[in-house]
Amino acid sequence: MALQLLCLVTLAGFIIGVSAETCDGEGSLRLVGWLEADAGRLEVCHNREWGTICVNQSLDLWPHKNAEVACRDIGYAGALNSLFHHTIPSDKRVREDSDVPIHFSQVRCSGEQRSLLDCPLSEITEQCTHNQNAAIVCRRGRASGDVRLVGDQRDTVGAVELYHPMTGWTGICADANYIHMWRDNRRAAETVCAQLGYLGGTPYVQSLQRSAISDRKVVVGSCASGAIFDLTDCDISTIEDCRGDDLAWVQCSTTGRLLSDIYYYARCTFCV
Repeated sequence: MALQLLCLVTLAGFIIGVSAETCDGEGSLRLVGWLEADAGRLEVCHNREWGTICVNQSLDLWPHKNAEVACRDIGYAGALNSLFHHTIPSDKRVREDSDVPIHFSQVRCSGEQRSLLDCPLSEITEQCTHNQNAAIVCRRGRASGDVRLVGDQRDTVGAVELYHPMTGWTGICADANYIHMWRDNRRAAETVCAQLGYLGGTPYVQSLQRSAISDRKVVVGSCASGAIFDLTDCDISTIEDCRGDDLAWVQCSTTGRLLSDIYYYARCTFCV
């Protein structure tokens, strides 16, 4: 009985201690805690232990230049956005904060550094909590299913284009025959904006000169219930009969609530 109890205590201690993992390579970075490999809570290897980075209480989000340096350090093309780990929807998380130590705060990158530890930072973290853990969404190289907004000088507004390696950027038709498929498709608009790193979005229809966008068009139908960050989870069909210049537009929001009242704090960098 005593031996069984000892084994249980040892096993419990091992399970509890998994979150404070040891590591090699001072300054190495990784993303954890999210189902997507290119997003999650940022952890840094320091003193042979993985730990988090604190976002200053005075900031709404981690500075984008910090996220850019971190994503490039990990091996991505750059950053889409930065946010707080506790804002990630619970159904997207695979690992909680638990007993992970907080290593650094006051990170101030210029965007030119090769490594996050090359940036000015502080090891003073007494005032930090895990609610302030930095989390980021990294940007891959241009890939099938990427989206971008064109036709407007504002970053949060534009006609939606979808990328495929074989055909390039493609607009979404919203002429008289297909206008209802986009105008009433709020889930698709929210998916586009979330894919770009923004909080929610509103669909609308507006014309854009053909010279400003690809002649090839698609239409977007219903979206899967889980379509949150990928427009290709929606029903997409190529069409040949798009008439006029009316296209699917979105206006993305950077404030408000999305998905079970979870707040997102995001800044987007578009694919070009």
